Amino acid sequence: MTIKLSEKFADKHLDLIINNIYNNFNKNKNDKYIFDLTEVGYIANQELLVLSSLFLLFIKNEIEFEILLFKKGISVVEIPPRVRKQIIELWKVWEIWRIIPNQEYIKYFGLDGNAIERLQKEDNYYPTKAELYGRYGVTPFMPLDFINNYDANEIQQRINGVFKLSEAVEEILESNKCFHPFTSNSLSTIISEELYLNFLDHSLQSSFKGFAPFASLSISFRKKYKDEIKYQNKNNYQTEQIPEAKSFFYNSVTKEYHNRGYIEFSFLDFGSGIPETLKEKAQNATDNEILKFAFQHNSSRHPITIVDDKPENYIPRGLFDALTIVRRYKGLLIARSNYGKLLYDFSETDDIEKAYTTFGDSQLFFPGTLISLYIPAIEDKISINESSIKPETSFEYINPKHKVYVNVNEVLNGIQTGKEYLYSHSLQALRKAILFNNDEATIVYLSFLGYKIEDRIARKILIYLLTDYEINIKTNVVLIHGPKEEIIDSVSTIINSLNSVYKKYKIHPLPIINYKRSNDEIHIKWLGIYDKPDIKKLDNLLYSEFSLAKSDFNEPSNIEGHILSFDTHGNLLSNFPNRGDLIKIFKEEEDTIIEKNFENLLDHNEGIVHDNGVDLYLCNGNYYQKEYIEINNIINSKKELENLTKIFFKKLQTKIDNIDNVHFIGITSTSNKLLQSIIDLNLISKEQHWSFDNYESFDANTNSLSANTEVEYILICDVISTGFLTKKIENRLIELGAKLNYVGVLVSVIDISFRNTDGSLDDFFRRTISLLDYKIDKYEAEDIKAEIINKNIIRINPHTNIPIRLSYKETNYRDSIIFHSDINYNRDSNEIIFENEFLDTVAEENLKVGYYKFNNVIHPYFFDTTPILENLNIDLLTTIRKF
Repeated sequence: MTIKLSEKFADKHLDLIINNIYNNFNKNKNDKYIFDLTEVGYIANQELLVLSSLFLLFIKNEIEFEILLFKKGISVVEIPPRVRKQIIELWKVWEIWRIIPNQEYIKYFGLDGNAIERLQKEDNYYPTKAELYGRYGVTPFMPLDFINNYDANEIQQRINGVFKLSEAVEEILESNKCFHPFTSNSLSTIISEELYLNFLDHSLQSSFKGFAPFASLSISFRKKYKDEIKYQNKNNYQTEQIPEAKSFFYNSVTKEYHNRGYIEFSFLDFGSGIPETLKEKAQNATDNEILKFAFQHNSSRHPITIVDDKPENYIPRGLFDALTIVRRYKGLLIARSNYGKLLYDFSETDDIEKAYTTFGDSQLFFPGTLISLYIPAIEDKISINESSIKPETSFEYINPKHKVYVNVNEVLNGIQTGKEYLYSHSLQALRKAILFNNDEATIVYLSFLGYKIEDRIARKILIYLLTDYEINIKTNVVLIHGPKEEIIDSVSTIINSLNSVYKKYKIHPLPIINYKRSNDEIHIKWLGIYDKPDIKKLDNLLYSEFSLAKSDFNEPSNIEGHILSFDTHGNLLSNFPNRGDLIKIFKEEEDTIIEKNFENLLDHNEGIVHDNGVDLYLCNGNYYQKEYIEINNIINSKKELENLTKIFFKKLQTKIDNIDNVHFIGITSTSNKLLQSIIDLNLISKEQHWSFDNYESFDANTNSLSANTEVEYILICDVISTGFLTKKIENRLIELGAKLNYVGVLVSVIDISFRNTDGSLDDFFRRTISLLDYKIDKYEAEDIKAEIINKNIIRINPHTNIPIRLSYKETNYRDSIIFHSDINYNRDSNEIIFENEFLDTVAEENLKVGYYKFNNVIHPYFFDTTPILENLNIDLLTTIRKF
């Protein structure tokens, strides 16, 4: 197959030629190709890249081809001057000879290095300024091989080696006031490296079936013409460019074609192509639709949807980065991939949709992906925008209803997956929790409080929050409890080790708040802001009124990108919560976390007994419930009791400022056990607690309590239901001249509508500090007569608050009895004599038959255990111990 190129080979000629070559390859893989360049006077940047890459592809895969740089049958000295100059530039600047193995230059080009040196000497032409077709700063042809298990540092070194400019080229750039993107390295570091990395991740096979894929790139600067020949711009456009790109080359106001310098950058790979990569995810979409989608930062806004995943897992993230840089500098981006052909022209608009259009023949195929950028020279350094790359959204102040709290541990708690997918699945879950509202400006207060995830996952989450497109001035994230300090420090070390371009373009600021409740002290640690004086200035954000401007900061570009922005006058705009808001958030968060931890503890220990439709619970106040709370399962385990105690005391601390001066009262066995645990953990002193076996004991020993009116008392309960006992205790304290200031309870099951005729429950409810409010409906006997008859009645032990579920039959087994009674009949006295070595030692006054003072409905027998045990002889105690 012969490929005959005309005088110019540029953008408007590419599609047909590459399509014909590709179709011929599929029909006849062993065909020989002849590339006839004898009439060519100009080859555009991207076309030269495509041709050279094709040559290398054919060489690597032993496809026979030949390149005619000059007409056959003439000697080197007969080559026309224009063609001689072109050959010298291709050889010395573009270094096309590098693709030829074993120095077989004559086989492919009809000449070799010796011939080139003769031409240079004869013409005295040595392009020291790296000039090729009037373009400067041309990179030598640079193939980027496909490699597995690559190292990020290796990739960076490969890319950086491409962009070393000679002093002569730097002089040309400076004289033409082209400060961007050469001087900031944004193209080399951001675009080139990202596109290369994504090529490595996504181009597992070539469009040329059976061939190994590789990528290549080229960059150059085209300076403006002198005034007397600026008409050349019109000619160049008409003979080189596709019609849809006219706006970039033509000034609609002056009605003239632009005469300005601009950067040309092209990145090519012969992989399977972006549309092919995404086919399974978008089966009904055209190649143009898929290619457009690939340039977006967020799939949810477009017809193609990637469910539960980041689009970056399938498409090159670098595409959006490239588009953002082109947009910032009013440039042009042209992309081809398979049957997709689109361009973004920002010369007259900043709107991505308005800048977008398709071009060319949709029937012509491009094997792989070719992306070309045209960026006007920047004549004013001040115009260089080095802020982080992000979706361009207008700053909006956060509405109060769009402030949400998210706890990392809760979000990731249910994830069950192998280590291989742990990070990706964790990130999916976190994104769902954070990015739930794309329409409204939102601030997310994200907390690591109580987190149980691996440290490596915590580190990766911080990196995600620092770099993701969706975390921006519209979707703000503030860490109100960060992970461990060493994790934050390690991430800080990572981002500080990045080169300056990454810091500017890839990282946006992330605030991490540290709060000390004792004195309401707040400290902000910023990741992604590197200047210490700048960080110090941002402390002013903690106050409702602040005045900061771009000129106040040493590195203002690092300030923008997330939660902070500058208006057109340079004034700082902020959604950062002020000090008062943060203190409120921290206190609410503590309540939320404490309650959640306790709920999990209850669920784990089956502490909430739900209505099963069969049982009714007969409670101490002679009323019924269909649900019940059992704390006993928790407090019987030392470990669980300690966990519960810590959670409970933390909640009390959040509500009571002077907790060190509060005196604790316990009345039931459960509350006393909880109190003892608080003491054992050194949370309060022994002088602060008062334990009583029951209300009778409390009533009899109240005088031991301090009557000092400045002393605050808190009653500790496991569950508060009707407040009947609490009311009795409060009345007794009032008689003493004291006051019950608080009721600390694990679970409040108060039903305000039940037996609250005097409104006393309302007051108790206000003074109650509970870990969990779990309303349980209560019923009088007369209201559920039918259910009482038909359901199983379970009585509640008033001392332990434990349901008695064992029947008489289940508890009357002989082997469960320690001391058996001997029953004998005395014929002489006609008496039945009962003898029991245990009961015979128990005084009658210690047997509370009926226990009517406490409850006349439930539990007919109680004992005063203390005096009973004190009077037992050692033999009986030994028997009990053995049992």
